[in-house]
Amino acid sequence: MSSVLNKPSALFIMPNLSPGGIQKQVVLLARYLKKGLGFNVHIWGTNTLSDDYVGKLRSEGFIIAKHSEIINFRSEAYAKLSFIDKMKQWQQLIKDIRATKAHVIFPYTPAIDEVVNKIWMLTTAKLTFSFERGGHLNPTAKKMSSLECISRLYKPVYVANSEHGRKALSIMQAVPPHNIHVIRNAYIPSADNSIEDWQKDSEKYDETLVITMIANFFNEKDHITVINAVKELSKKYQFMLLLAGKGSGQYCEQNYLKSSALVEQLGLQNVVSFLGNVNNINALLKVTDIGLLSSRTEGCPNAILEYMGASLPVIGTNIPGIREVVSNDNLPFLYETGNVNDCANKLEKLISNEGIRKELGQNNLKHIQANFTPENMYIRYKTLLKNKIPDINES
Repeated sequence: MSSVLNKPSALFIMPNLSPGGIQKQVVLLARYLKKGLGFNVHIWGTNTLSDDYVGKLRSEGFIIAKHSEIINFRSEAYAKLSFIDKMKQWQQLIKDIRATKAHVIFPYTPAIDEVVNKIWMLTTAKLTFSFERGGHLNPTAKKMSSLECISRLYKPVYVANSEHGRKALSIMQAVPPHNIHVIRNAYIPSADNSIEDWQKDSEKYDETLVITMIANFFNEKDHITVINAVKELSKKYQFMLLLAGKGSGQYCEQNYLKSSALVEQLGLQNVVSFLGNVNNINALLKVTDIGLLSSRTEGCPNAILEYMGASLPVIGTNIPGIREVVSNDNLPFLYETGNVNDCANKLEKLISNEGIRKELGQNNLKHIQANFTPENMYIRYKTLLKNKIPDINES
């Protein structure tokens, strides 16, 4: 086996090193590169670094660092710098990336992409990616900034995690659709079996029907519609709604507090539970009867994959990102975004019929086993990598 110095290196850059959907896919791919293809793997965060999460990443042999300067290139403070000081910052970033000896760079989110893909050809990298992982209901041609124009000239490999994402990326950035690779998110059961605080009440979950929504409190996740929908249902049925996730940053905190206040205002404290960040997803979904995701936009939602992998029926918003993921049998159980009555009606159909819940769950499991395996994702990335790094070998 080649020495560490001779191994190829990969650099992943994302905003937050804390539990979340992007992070799950990053770690899954990073593990494959490290264990399957023999890469040294660096993972950078630009915003929030959770000590527990970072500790787990380091325990797997990933090299972790924080580089908040990447997002500072878009700040007002940077705009006020002199030309010389701006060049010094760019030179330092190039130096830091070169120090990783990265053969390939994975810059997640547009803000990071815009910066890193401007200068990647000045580093040791042989290729870089440009991802479209979000959902766009009405994409329009985007006016390109000078940074984005330069990034386009440097020809990153374009990847979307859905067909509607490919169409959106093509429209927004004028990239021919045939130049955009569709690589769907992969599902793999969580390996985390830790005992968490929410499990202290697990016995009461066995005594009632449980609806679970796994989503951080970003603006795109519409917790308010769900909470309003369960208000009337709680008068007719006995069930619990578990809200797993929280997220970091100002908007997540504000939305979390707003949702908590609404639950108190509607007197739903005995119906709705806020679990915070949950690592042991397997244990959570074992006590769950219905998986729920109320999103305004999605790319290829990890929560839906996890629900289907746990043989659960899904209630979700009728948006492209969810329609493209669920099984055909589950499509009638999607509701119009923001429509409280529609959400409540779809939930009631599953709450009141255990037979439909079980049948949908089994169909969803077959669907995910056929279409969202890690192997499918690995093969697609390996092919793209070998085009530029032909000497990589499977370990």
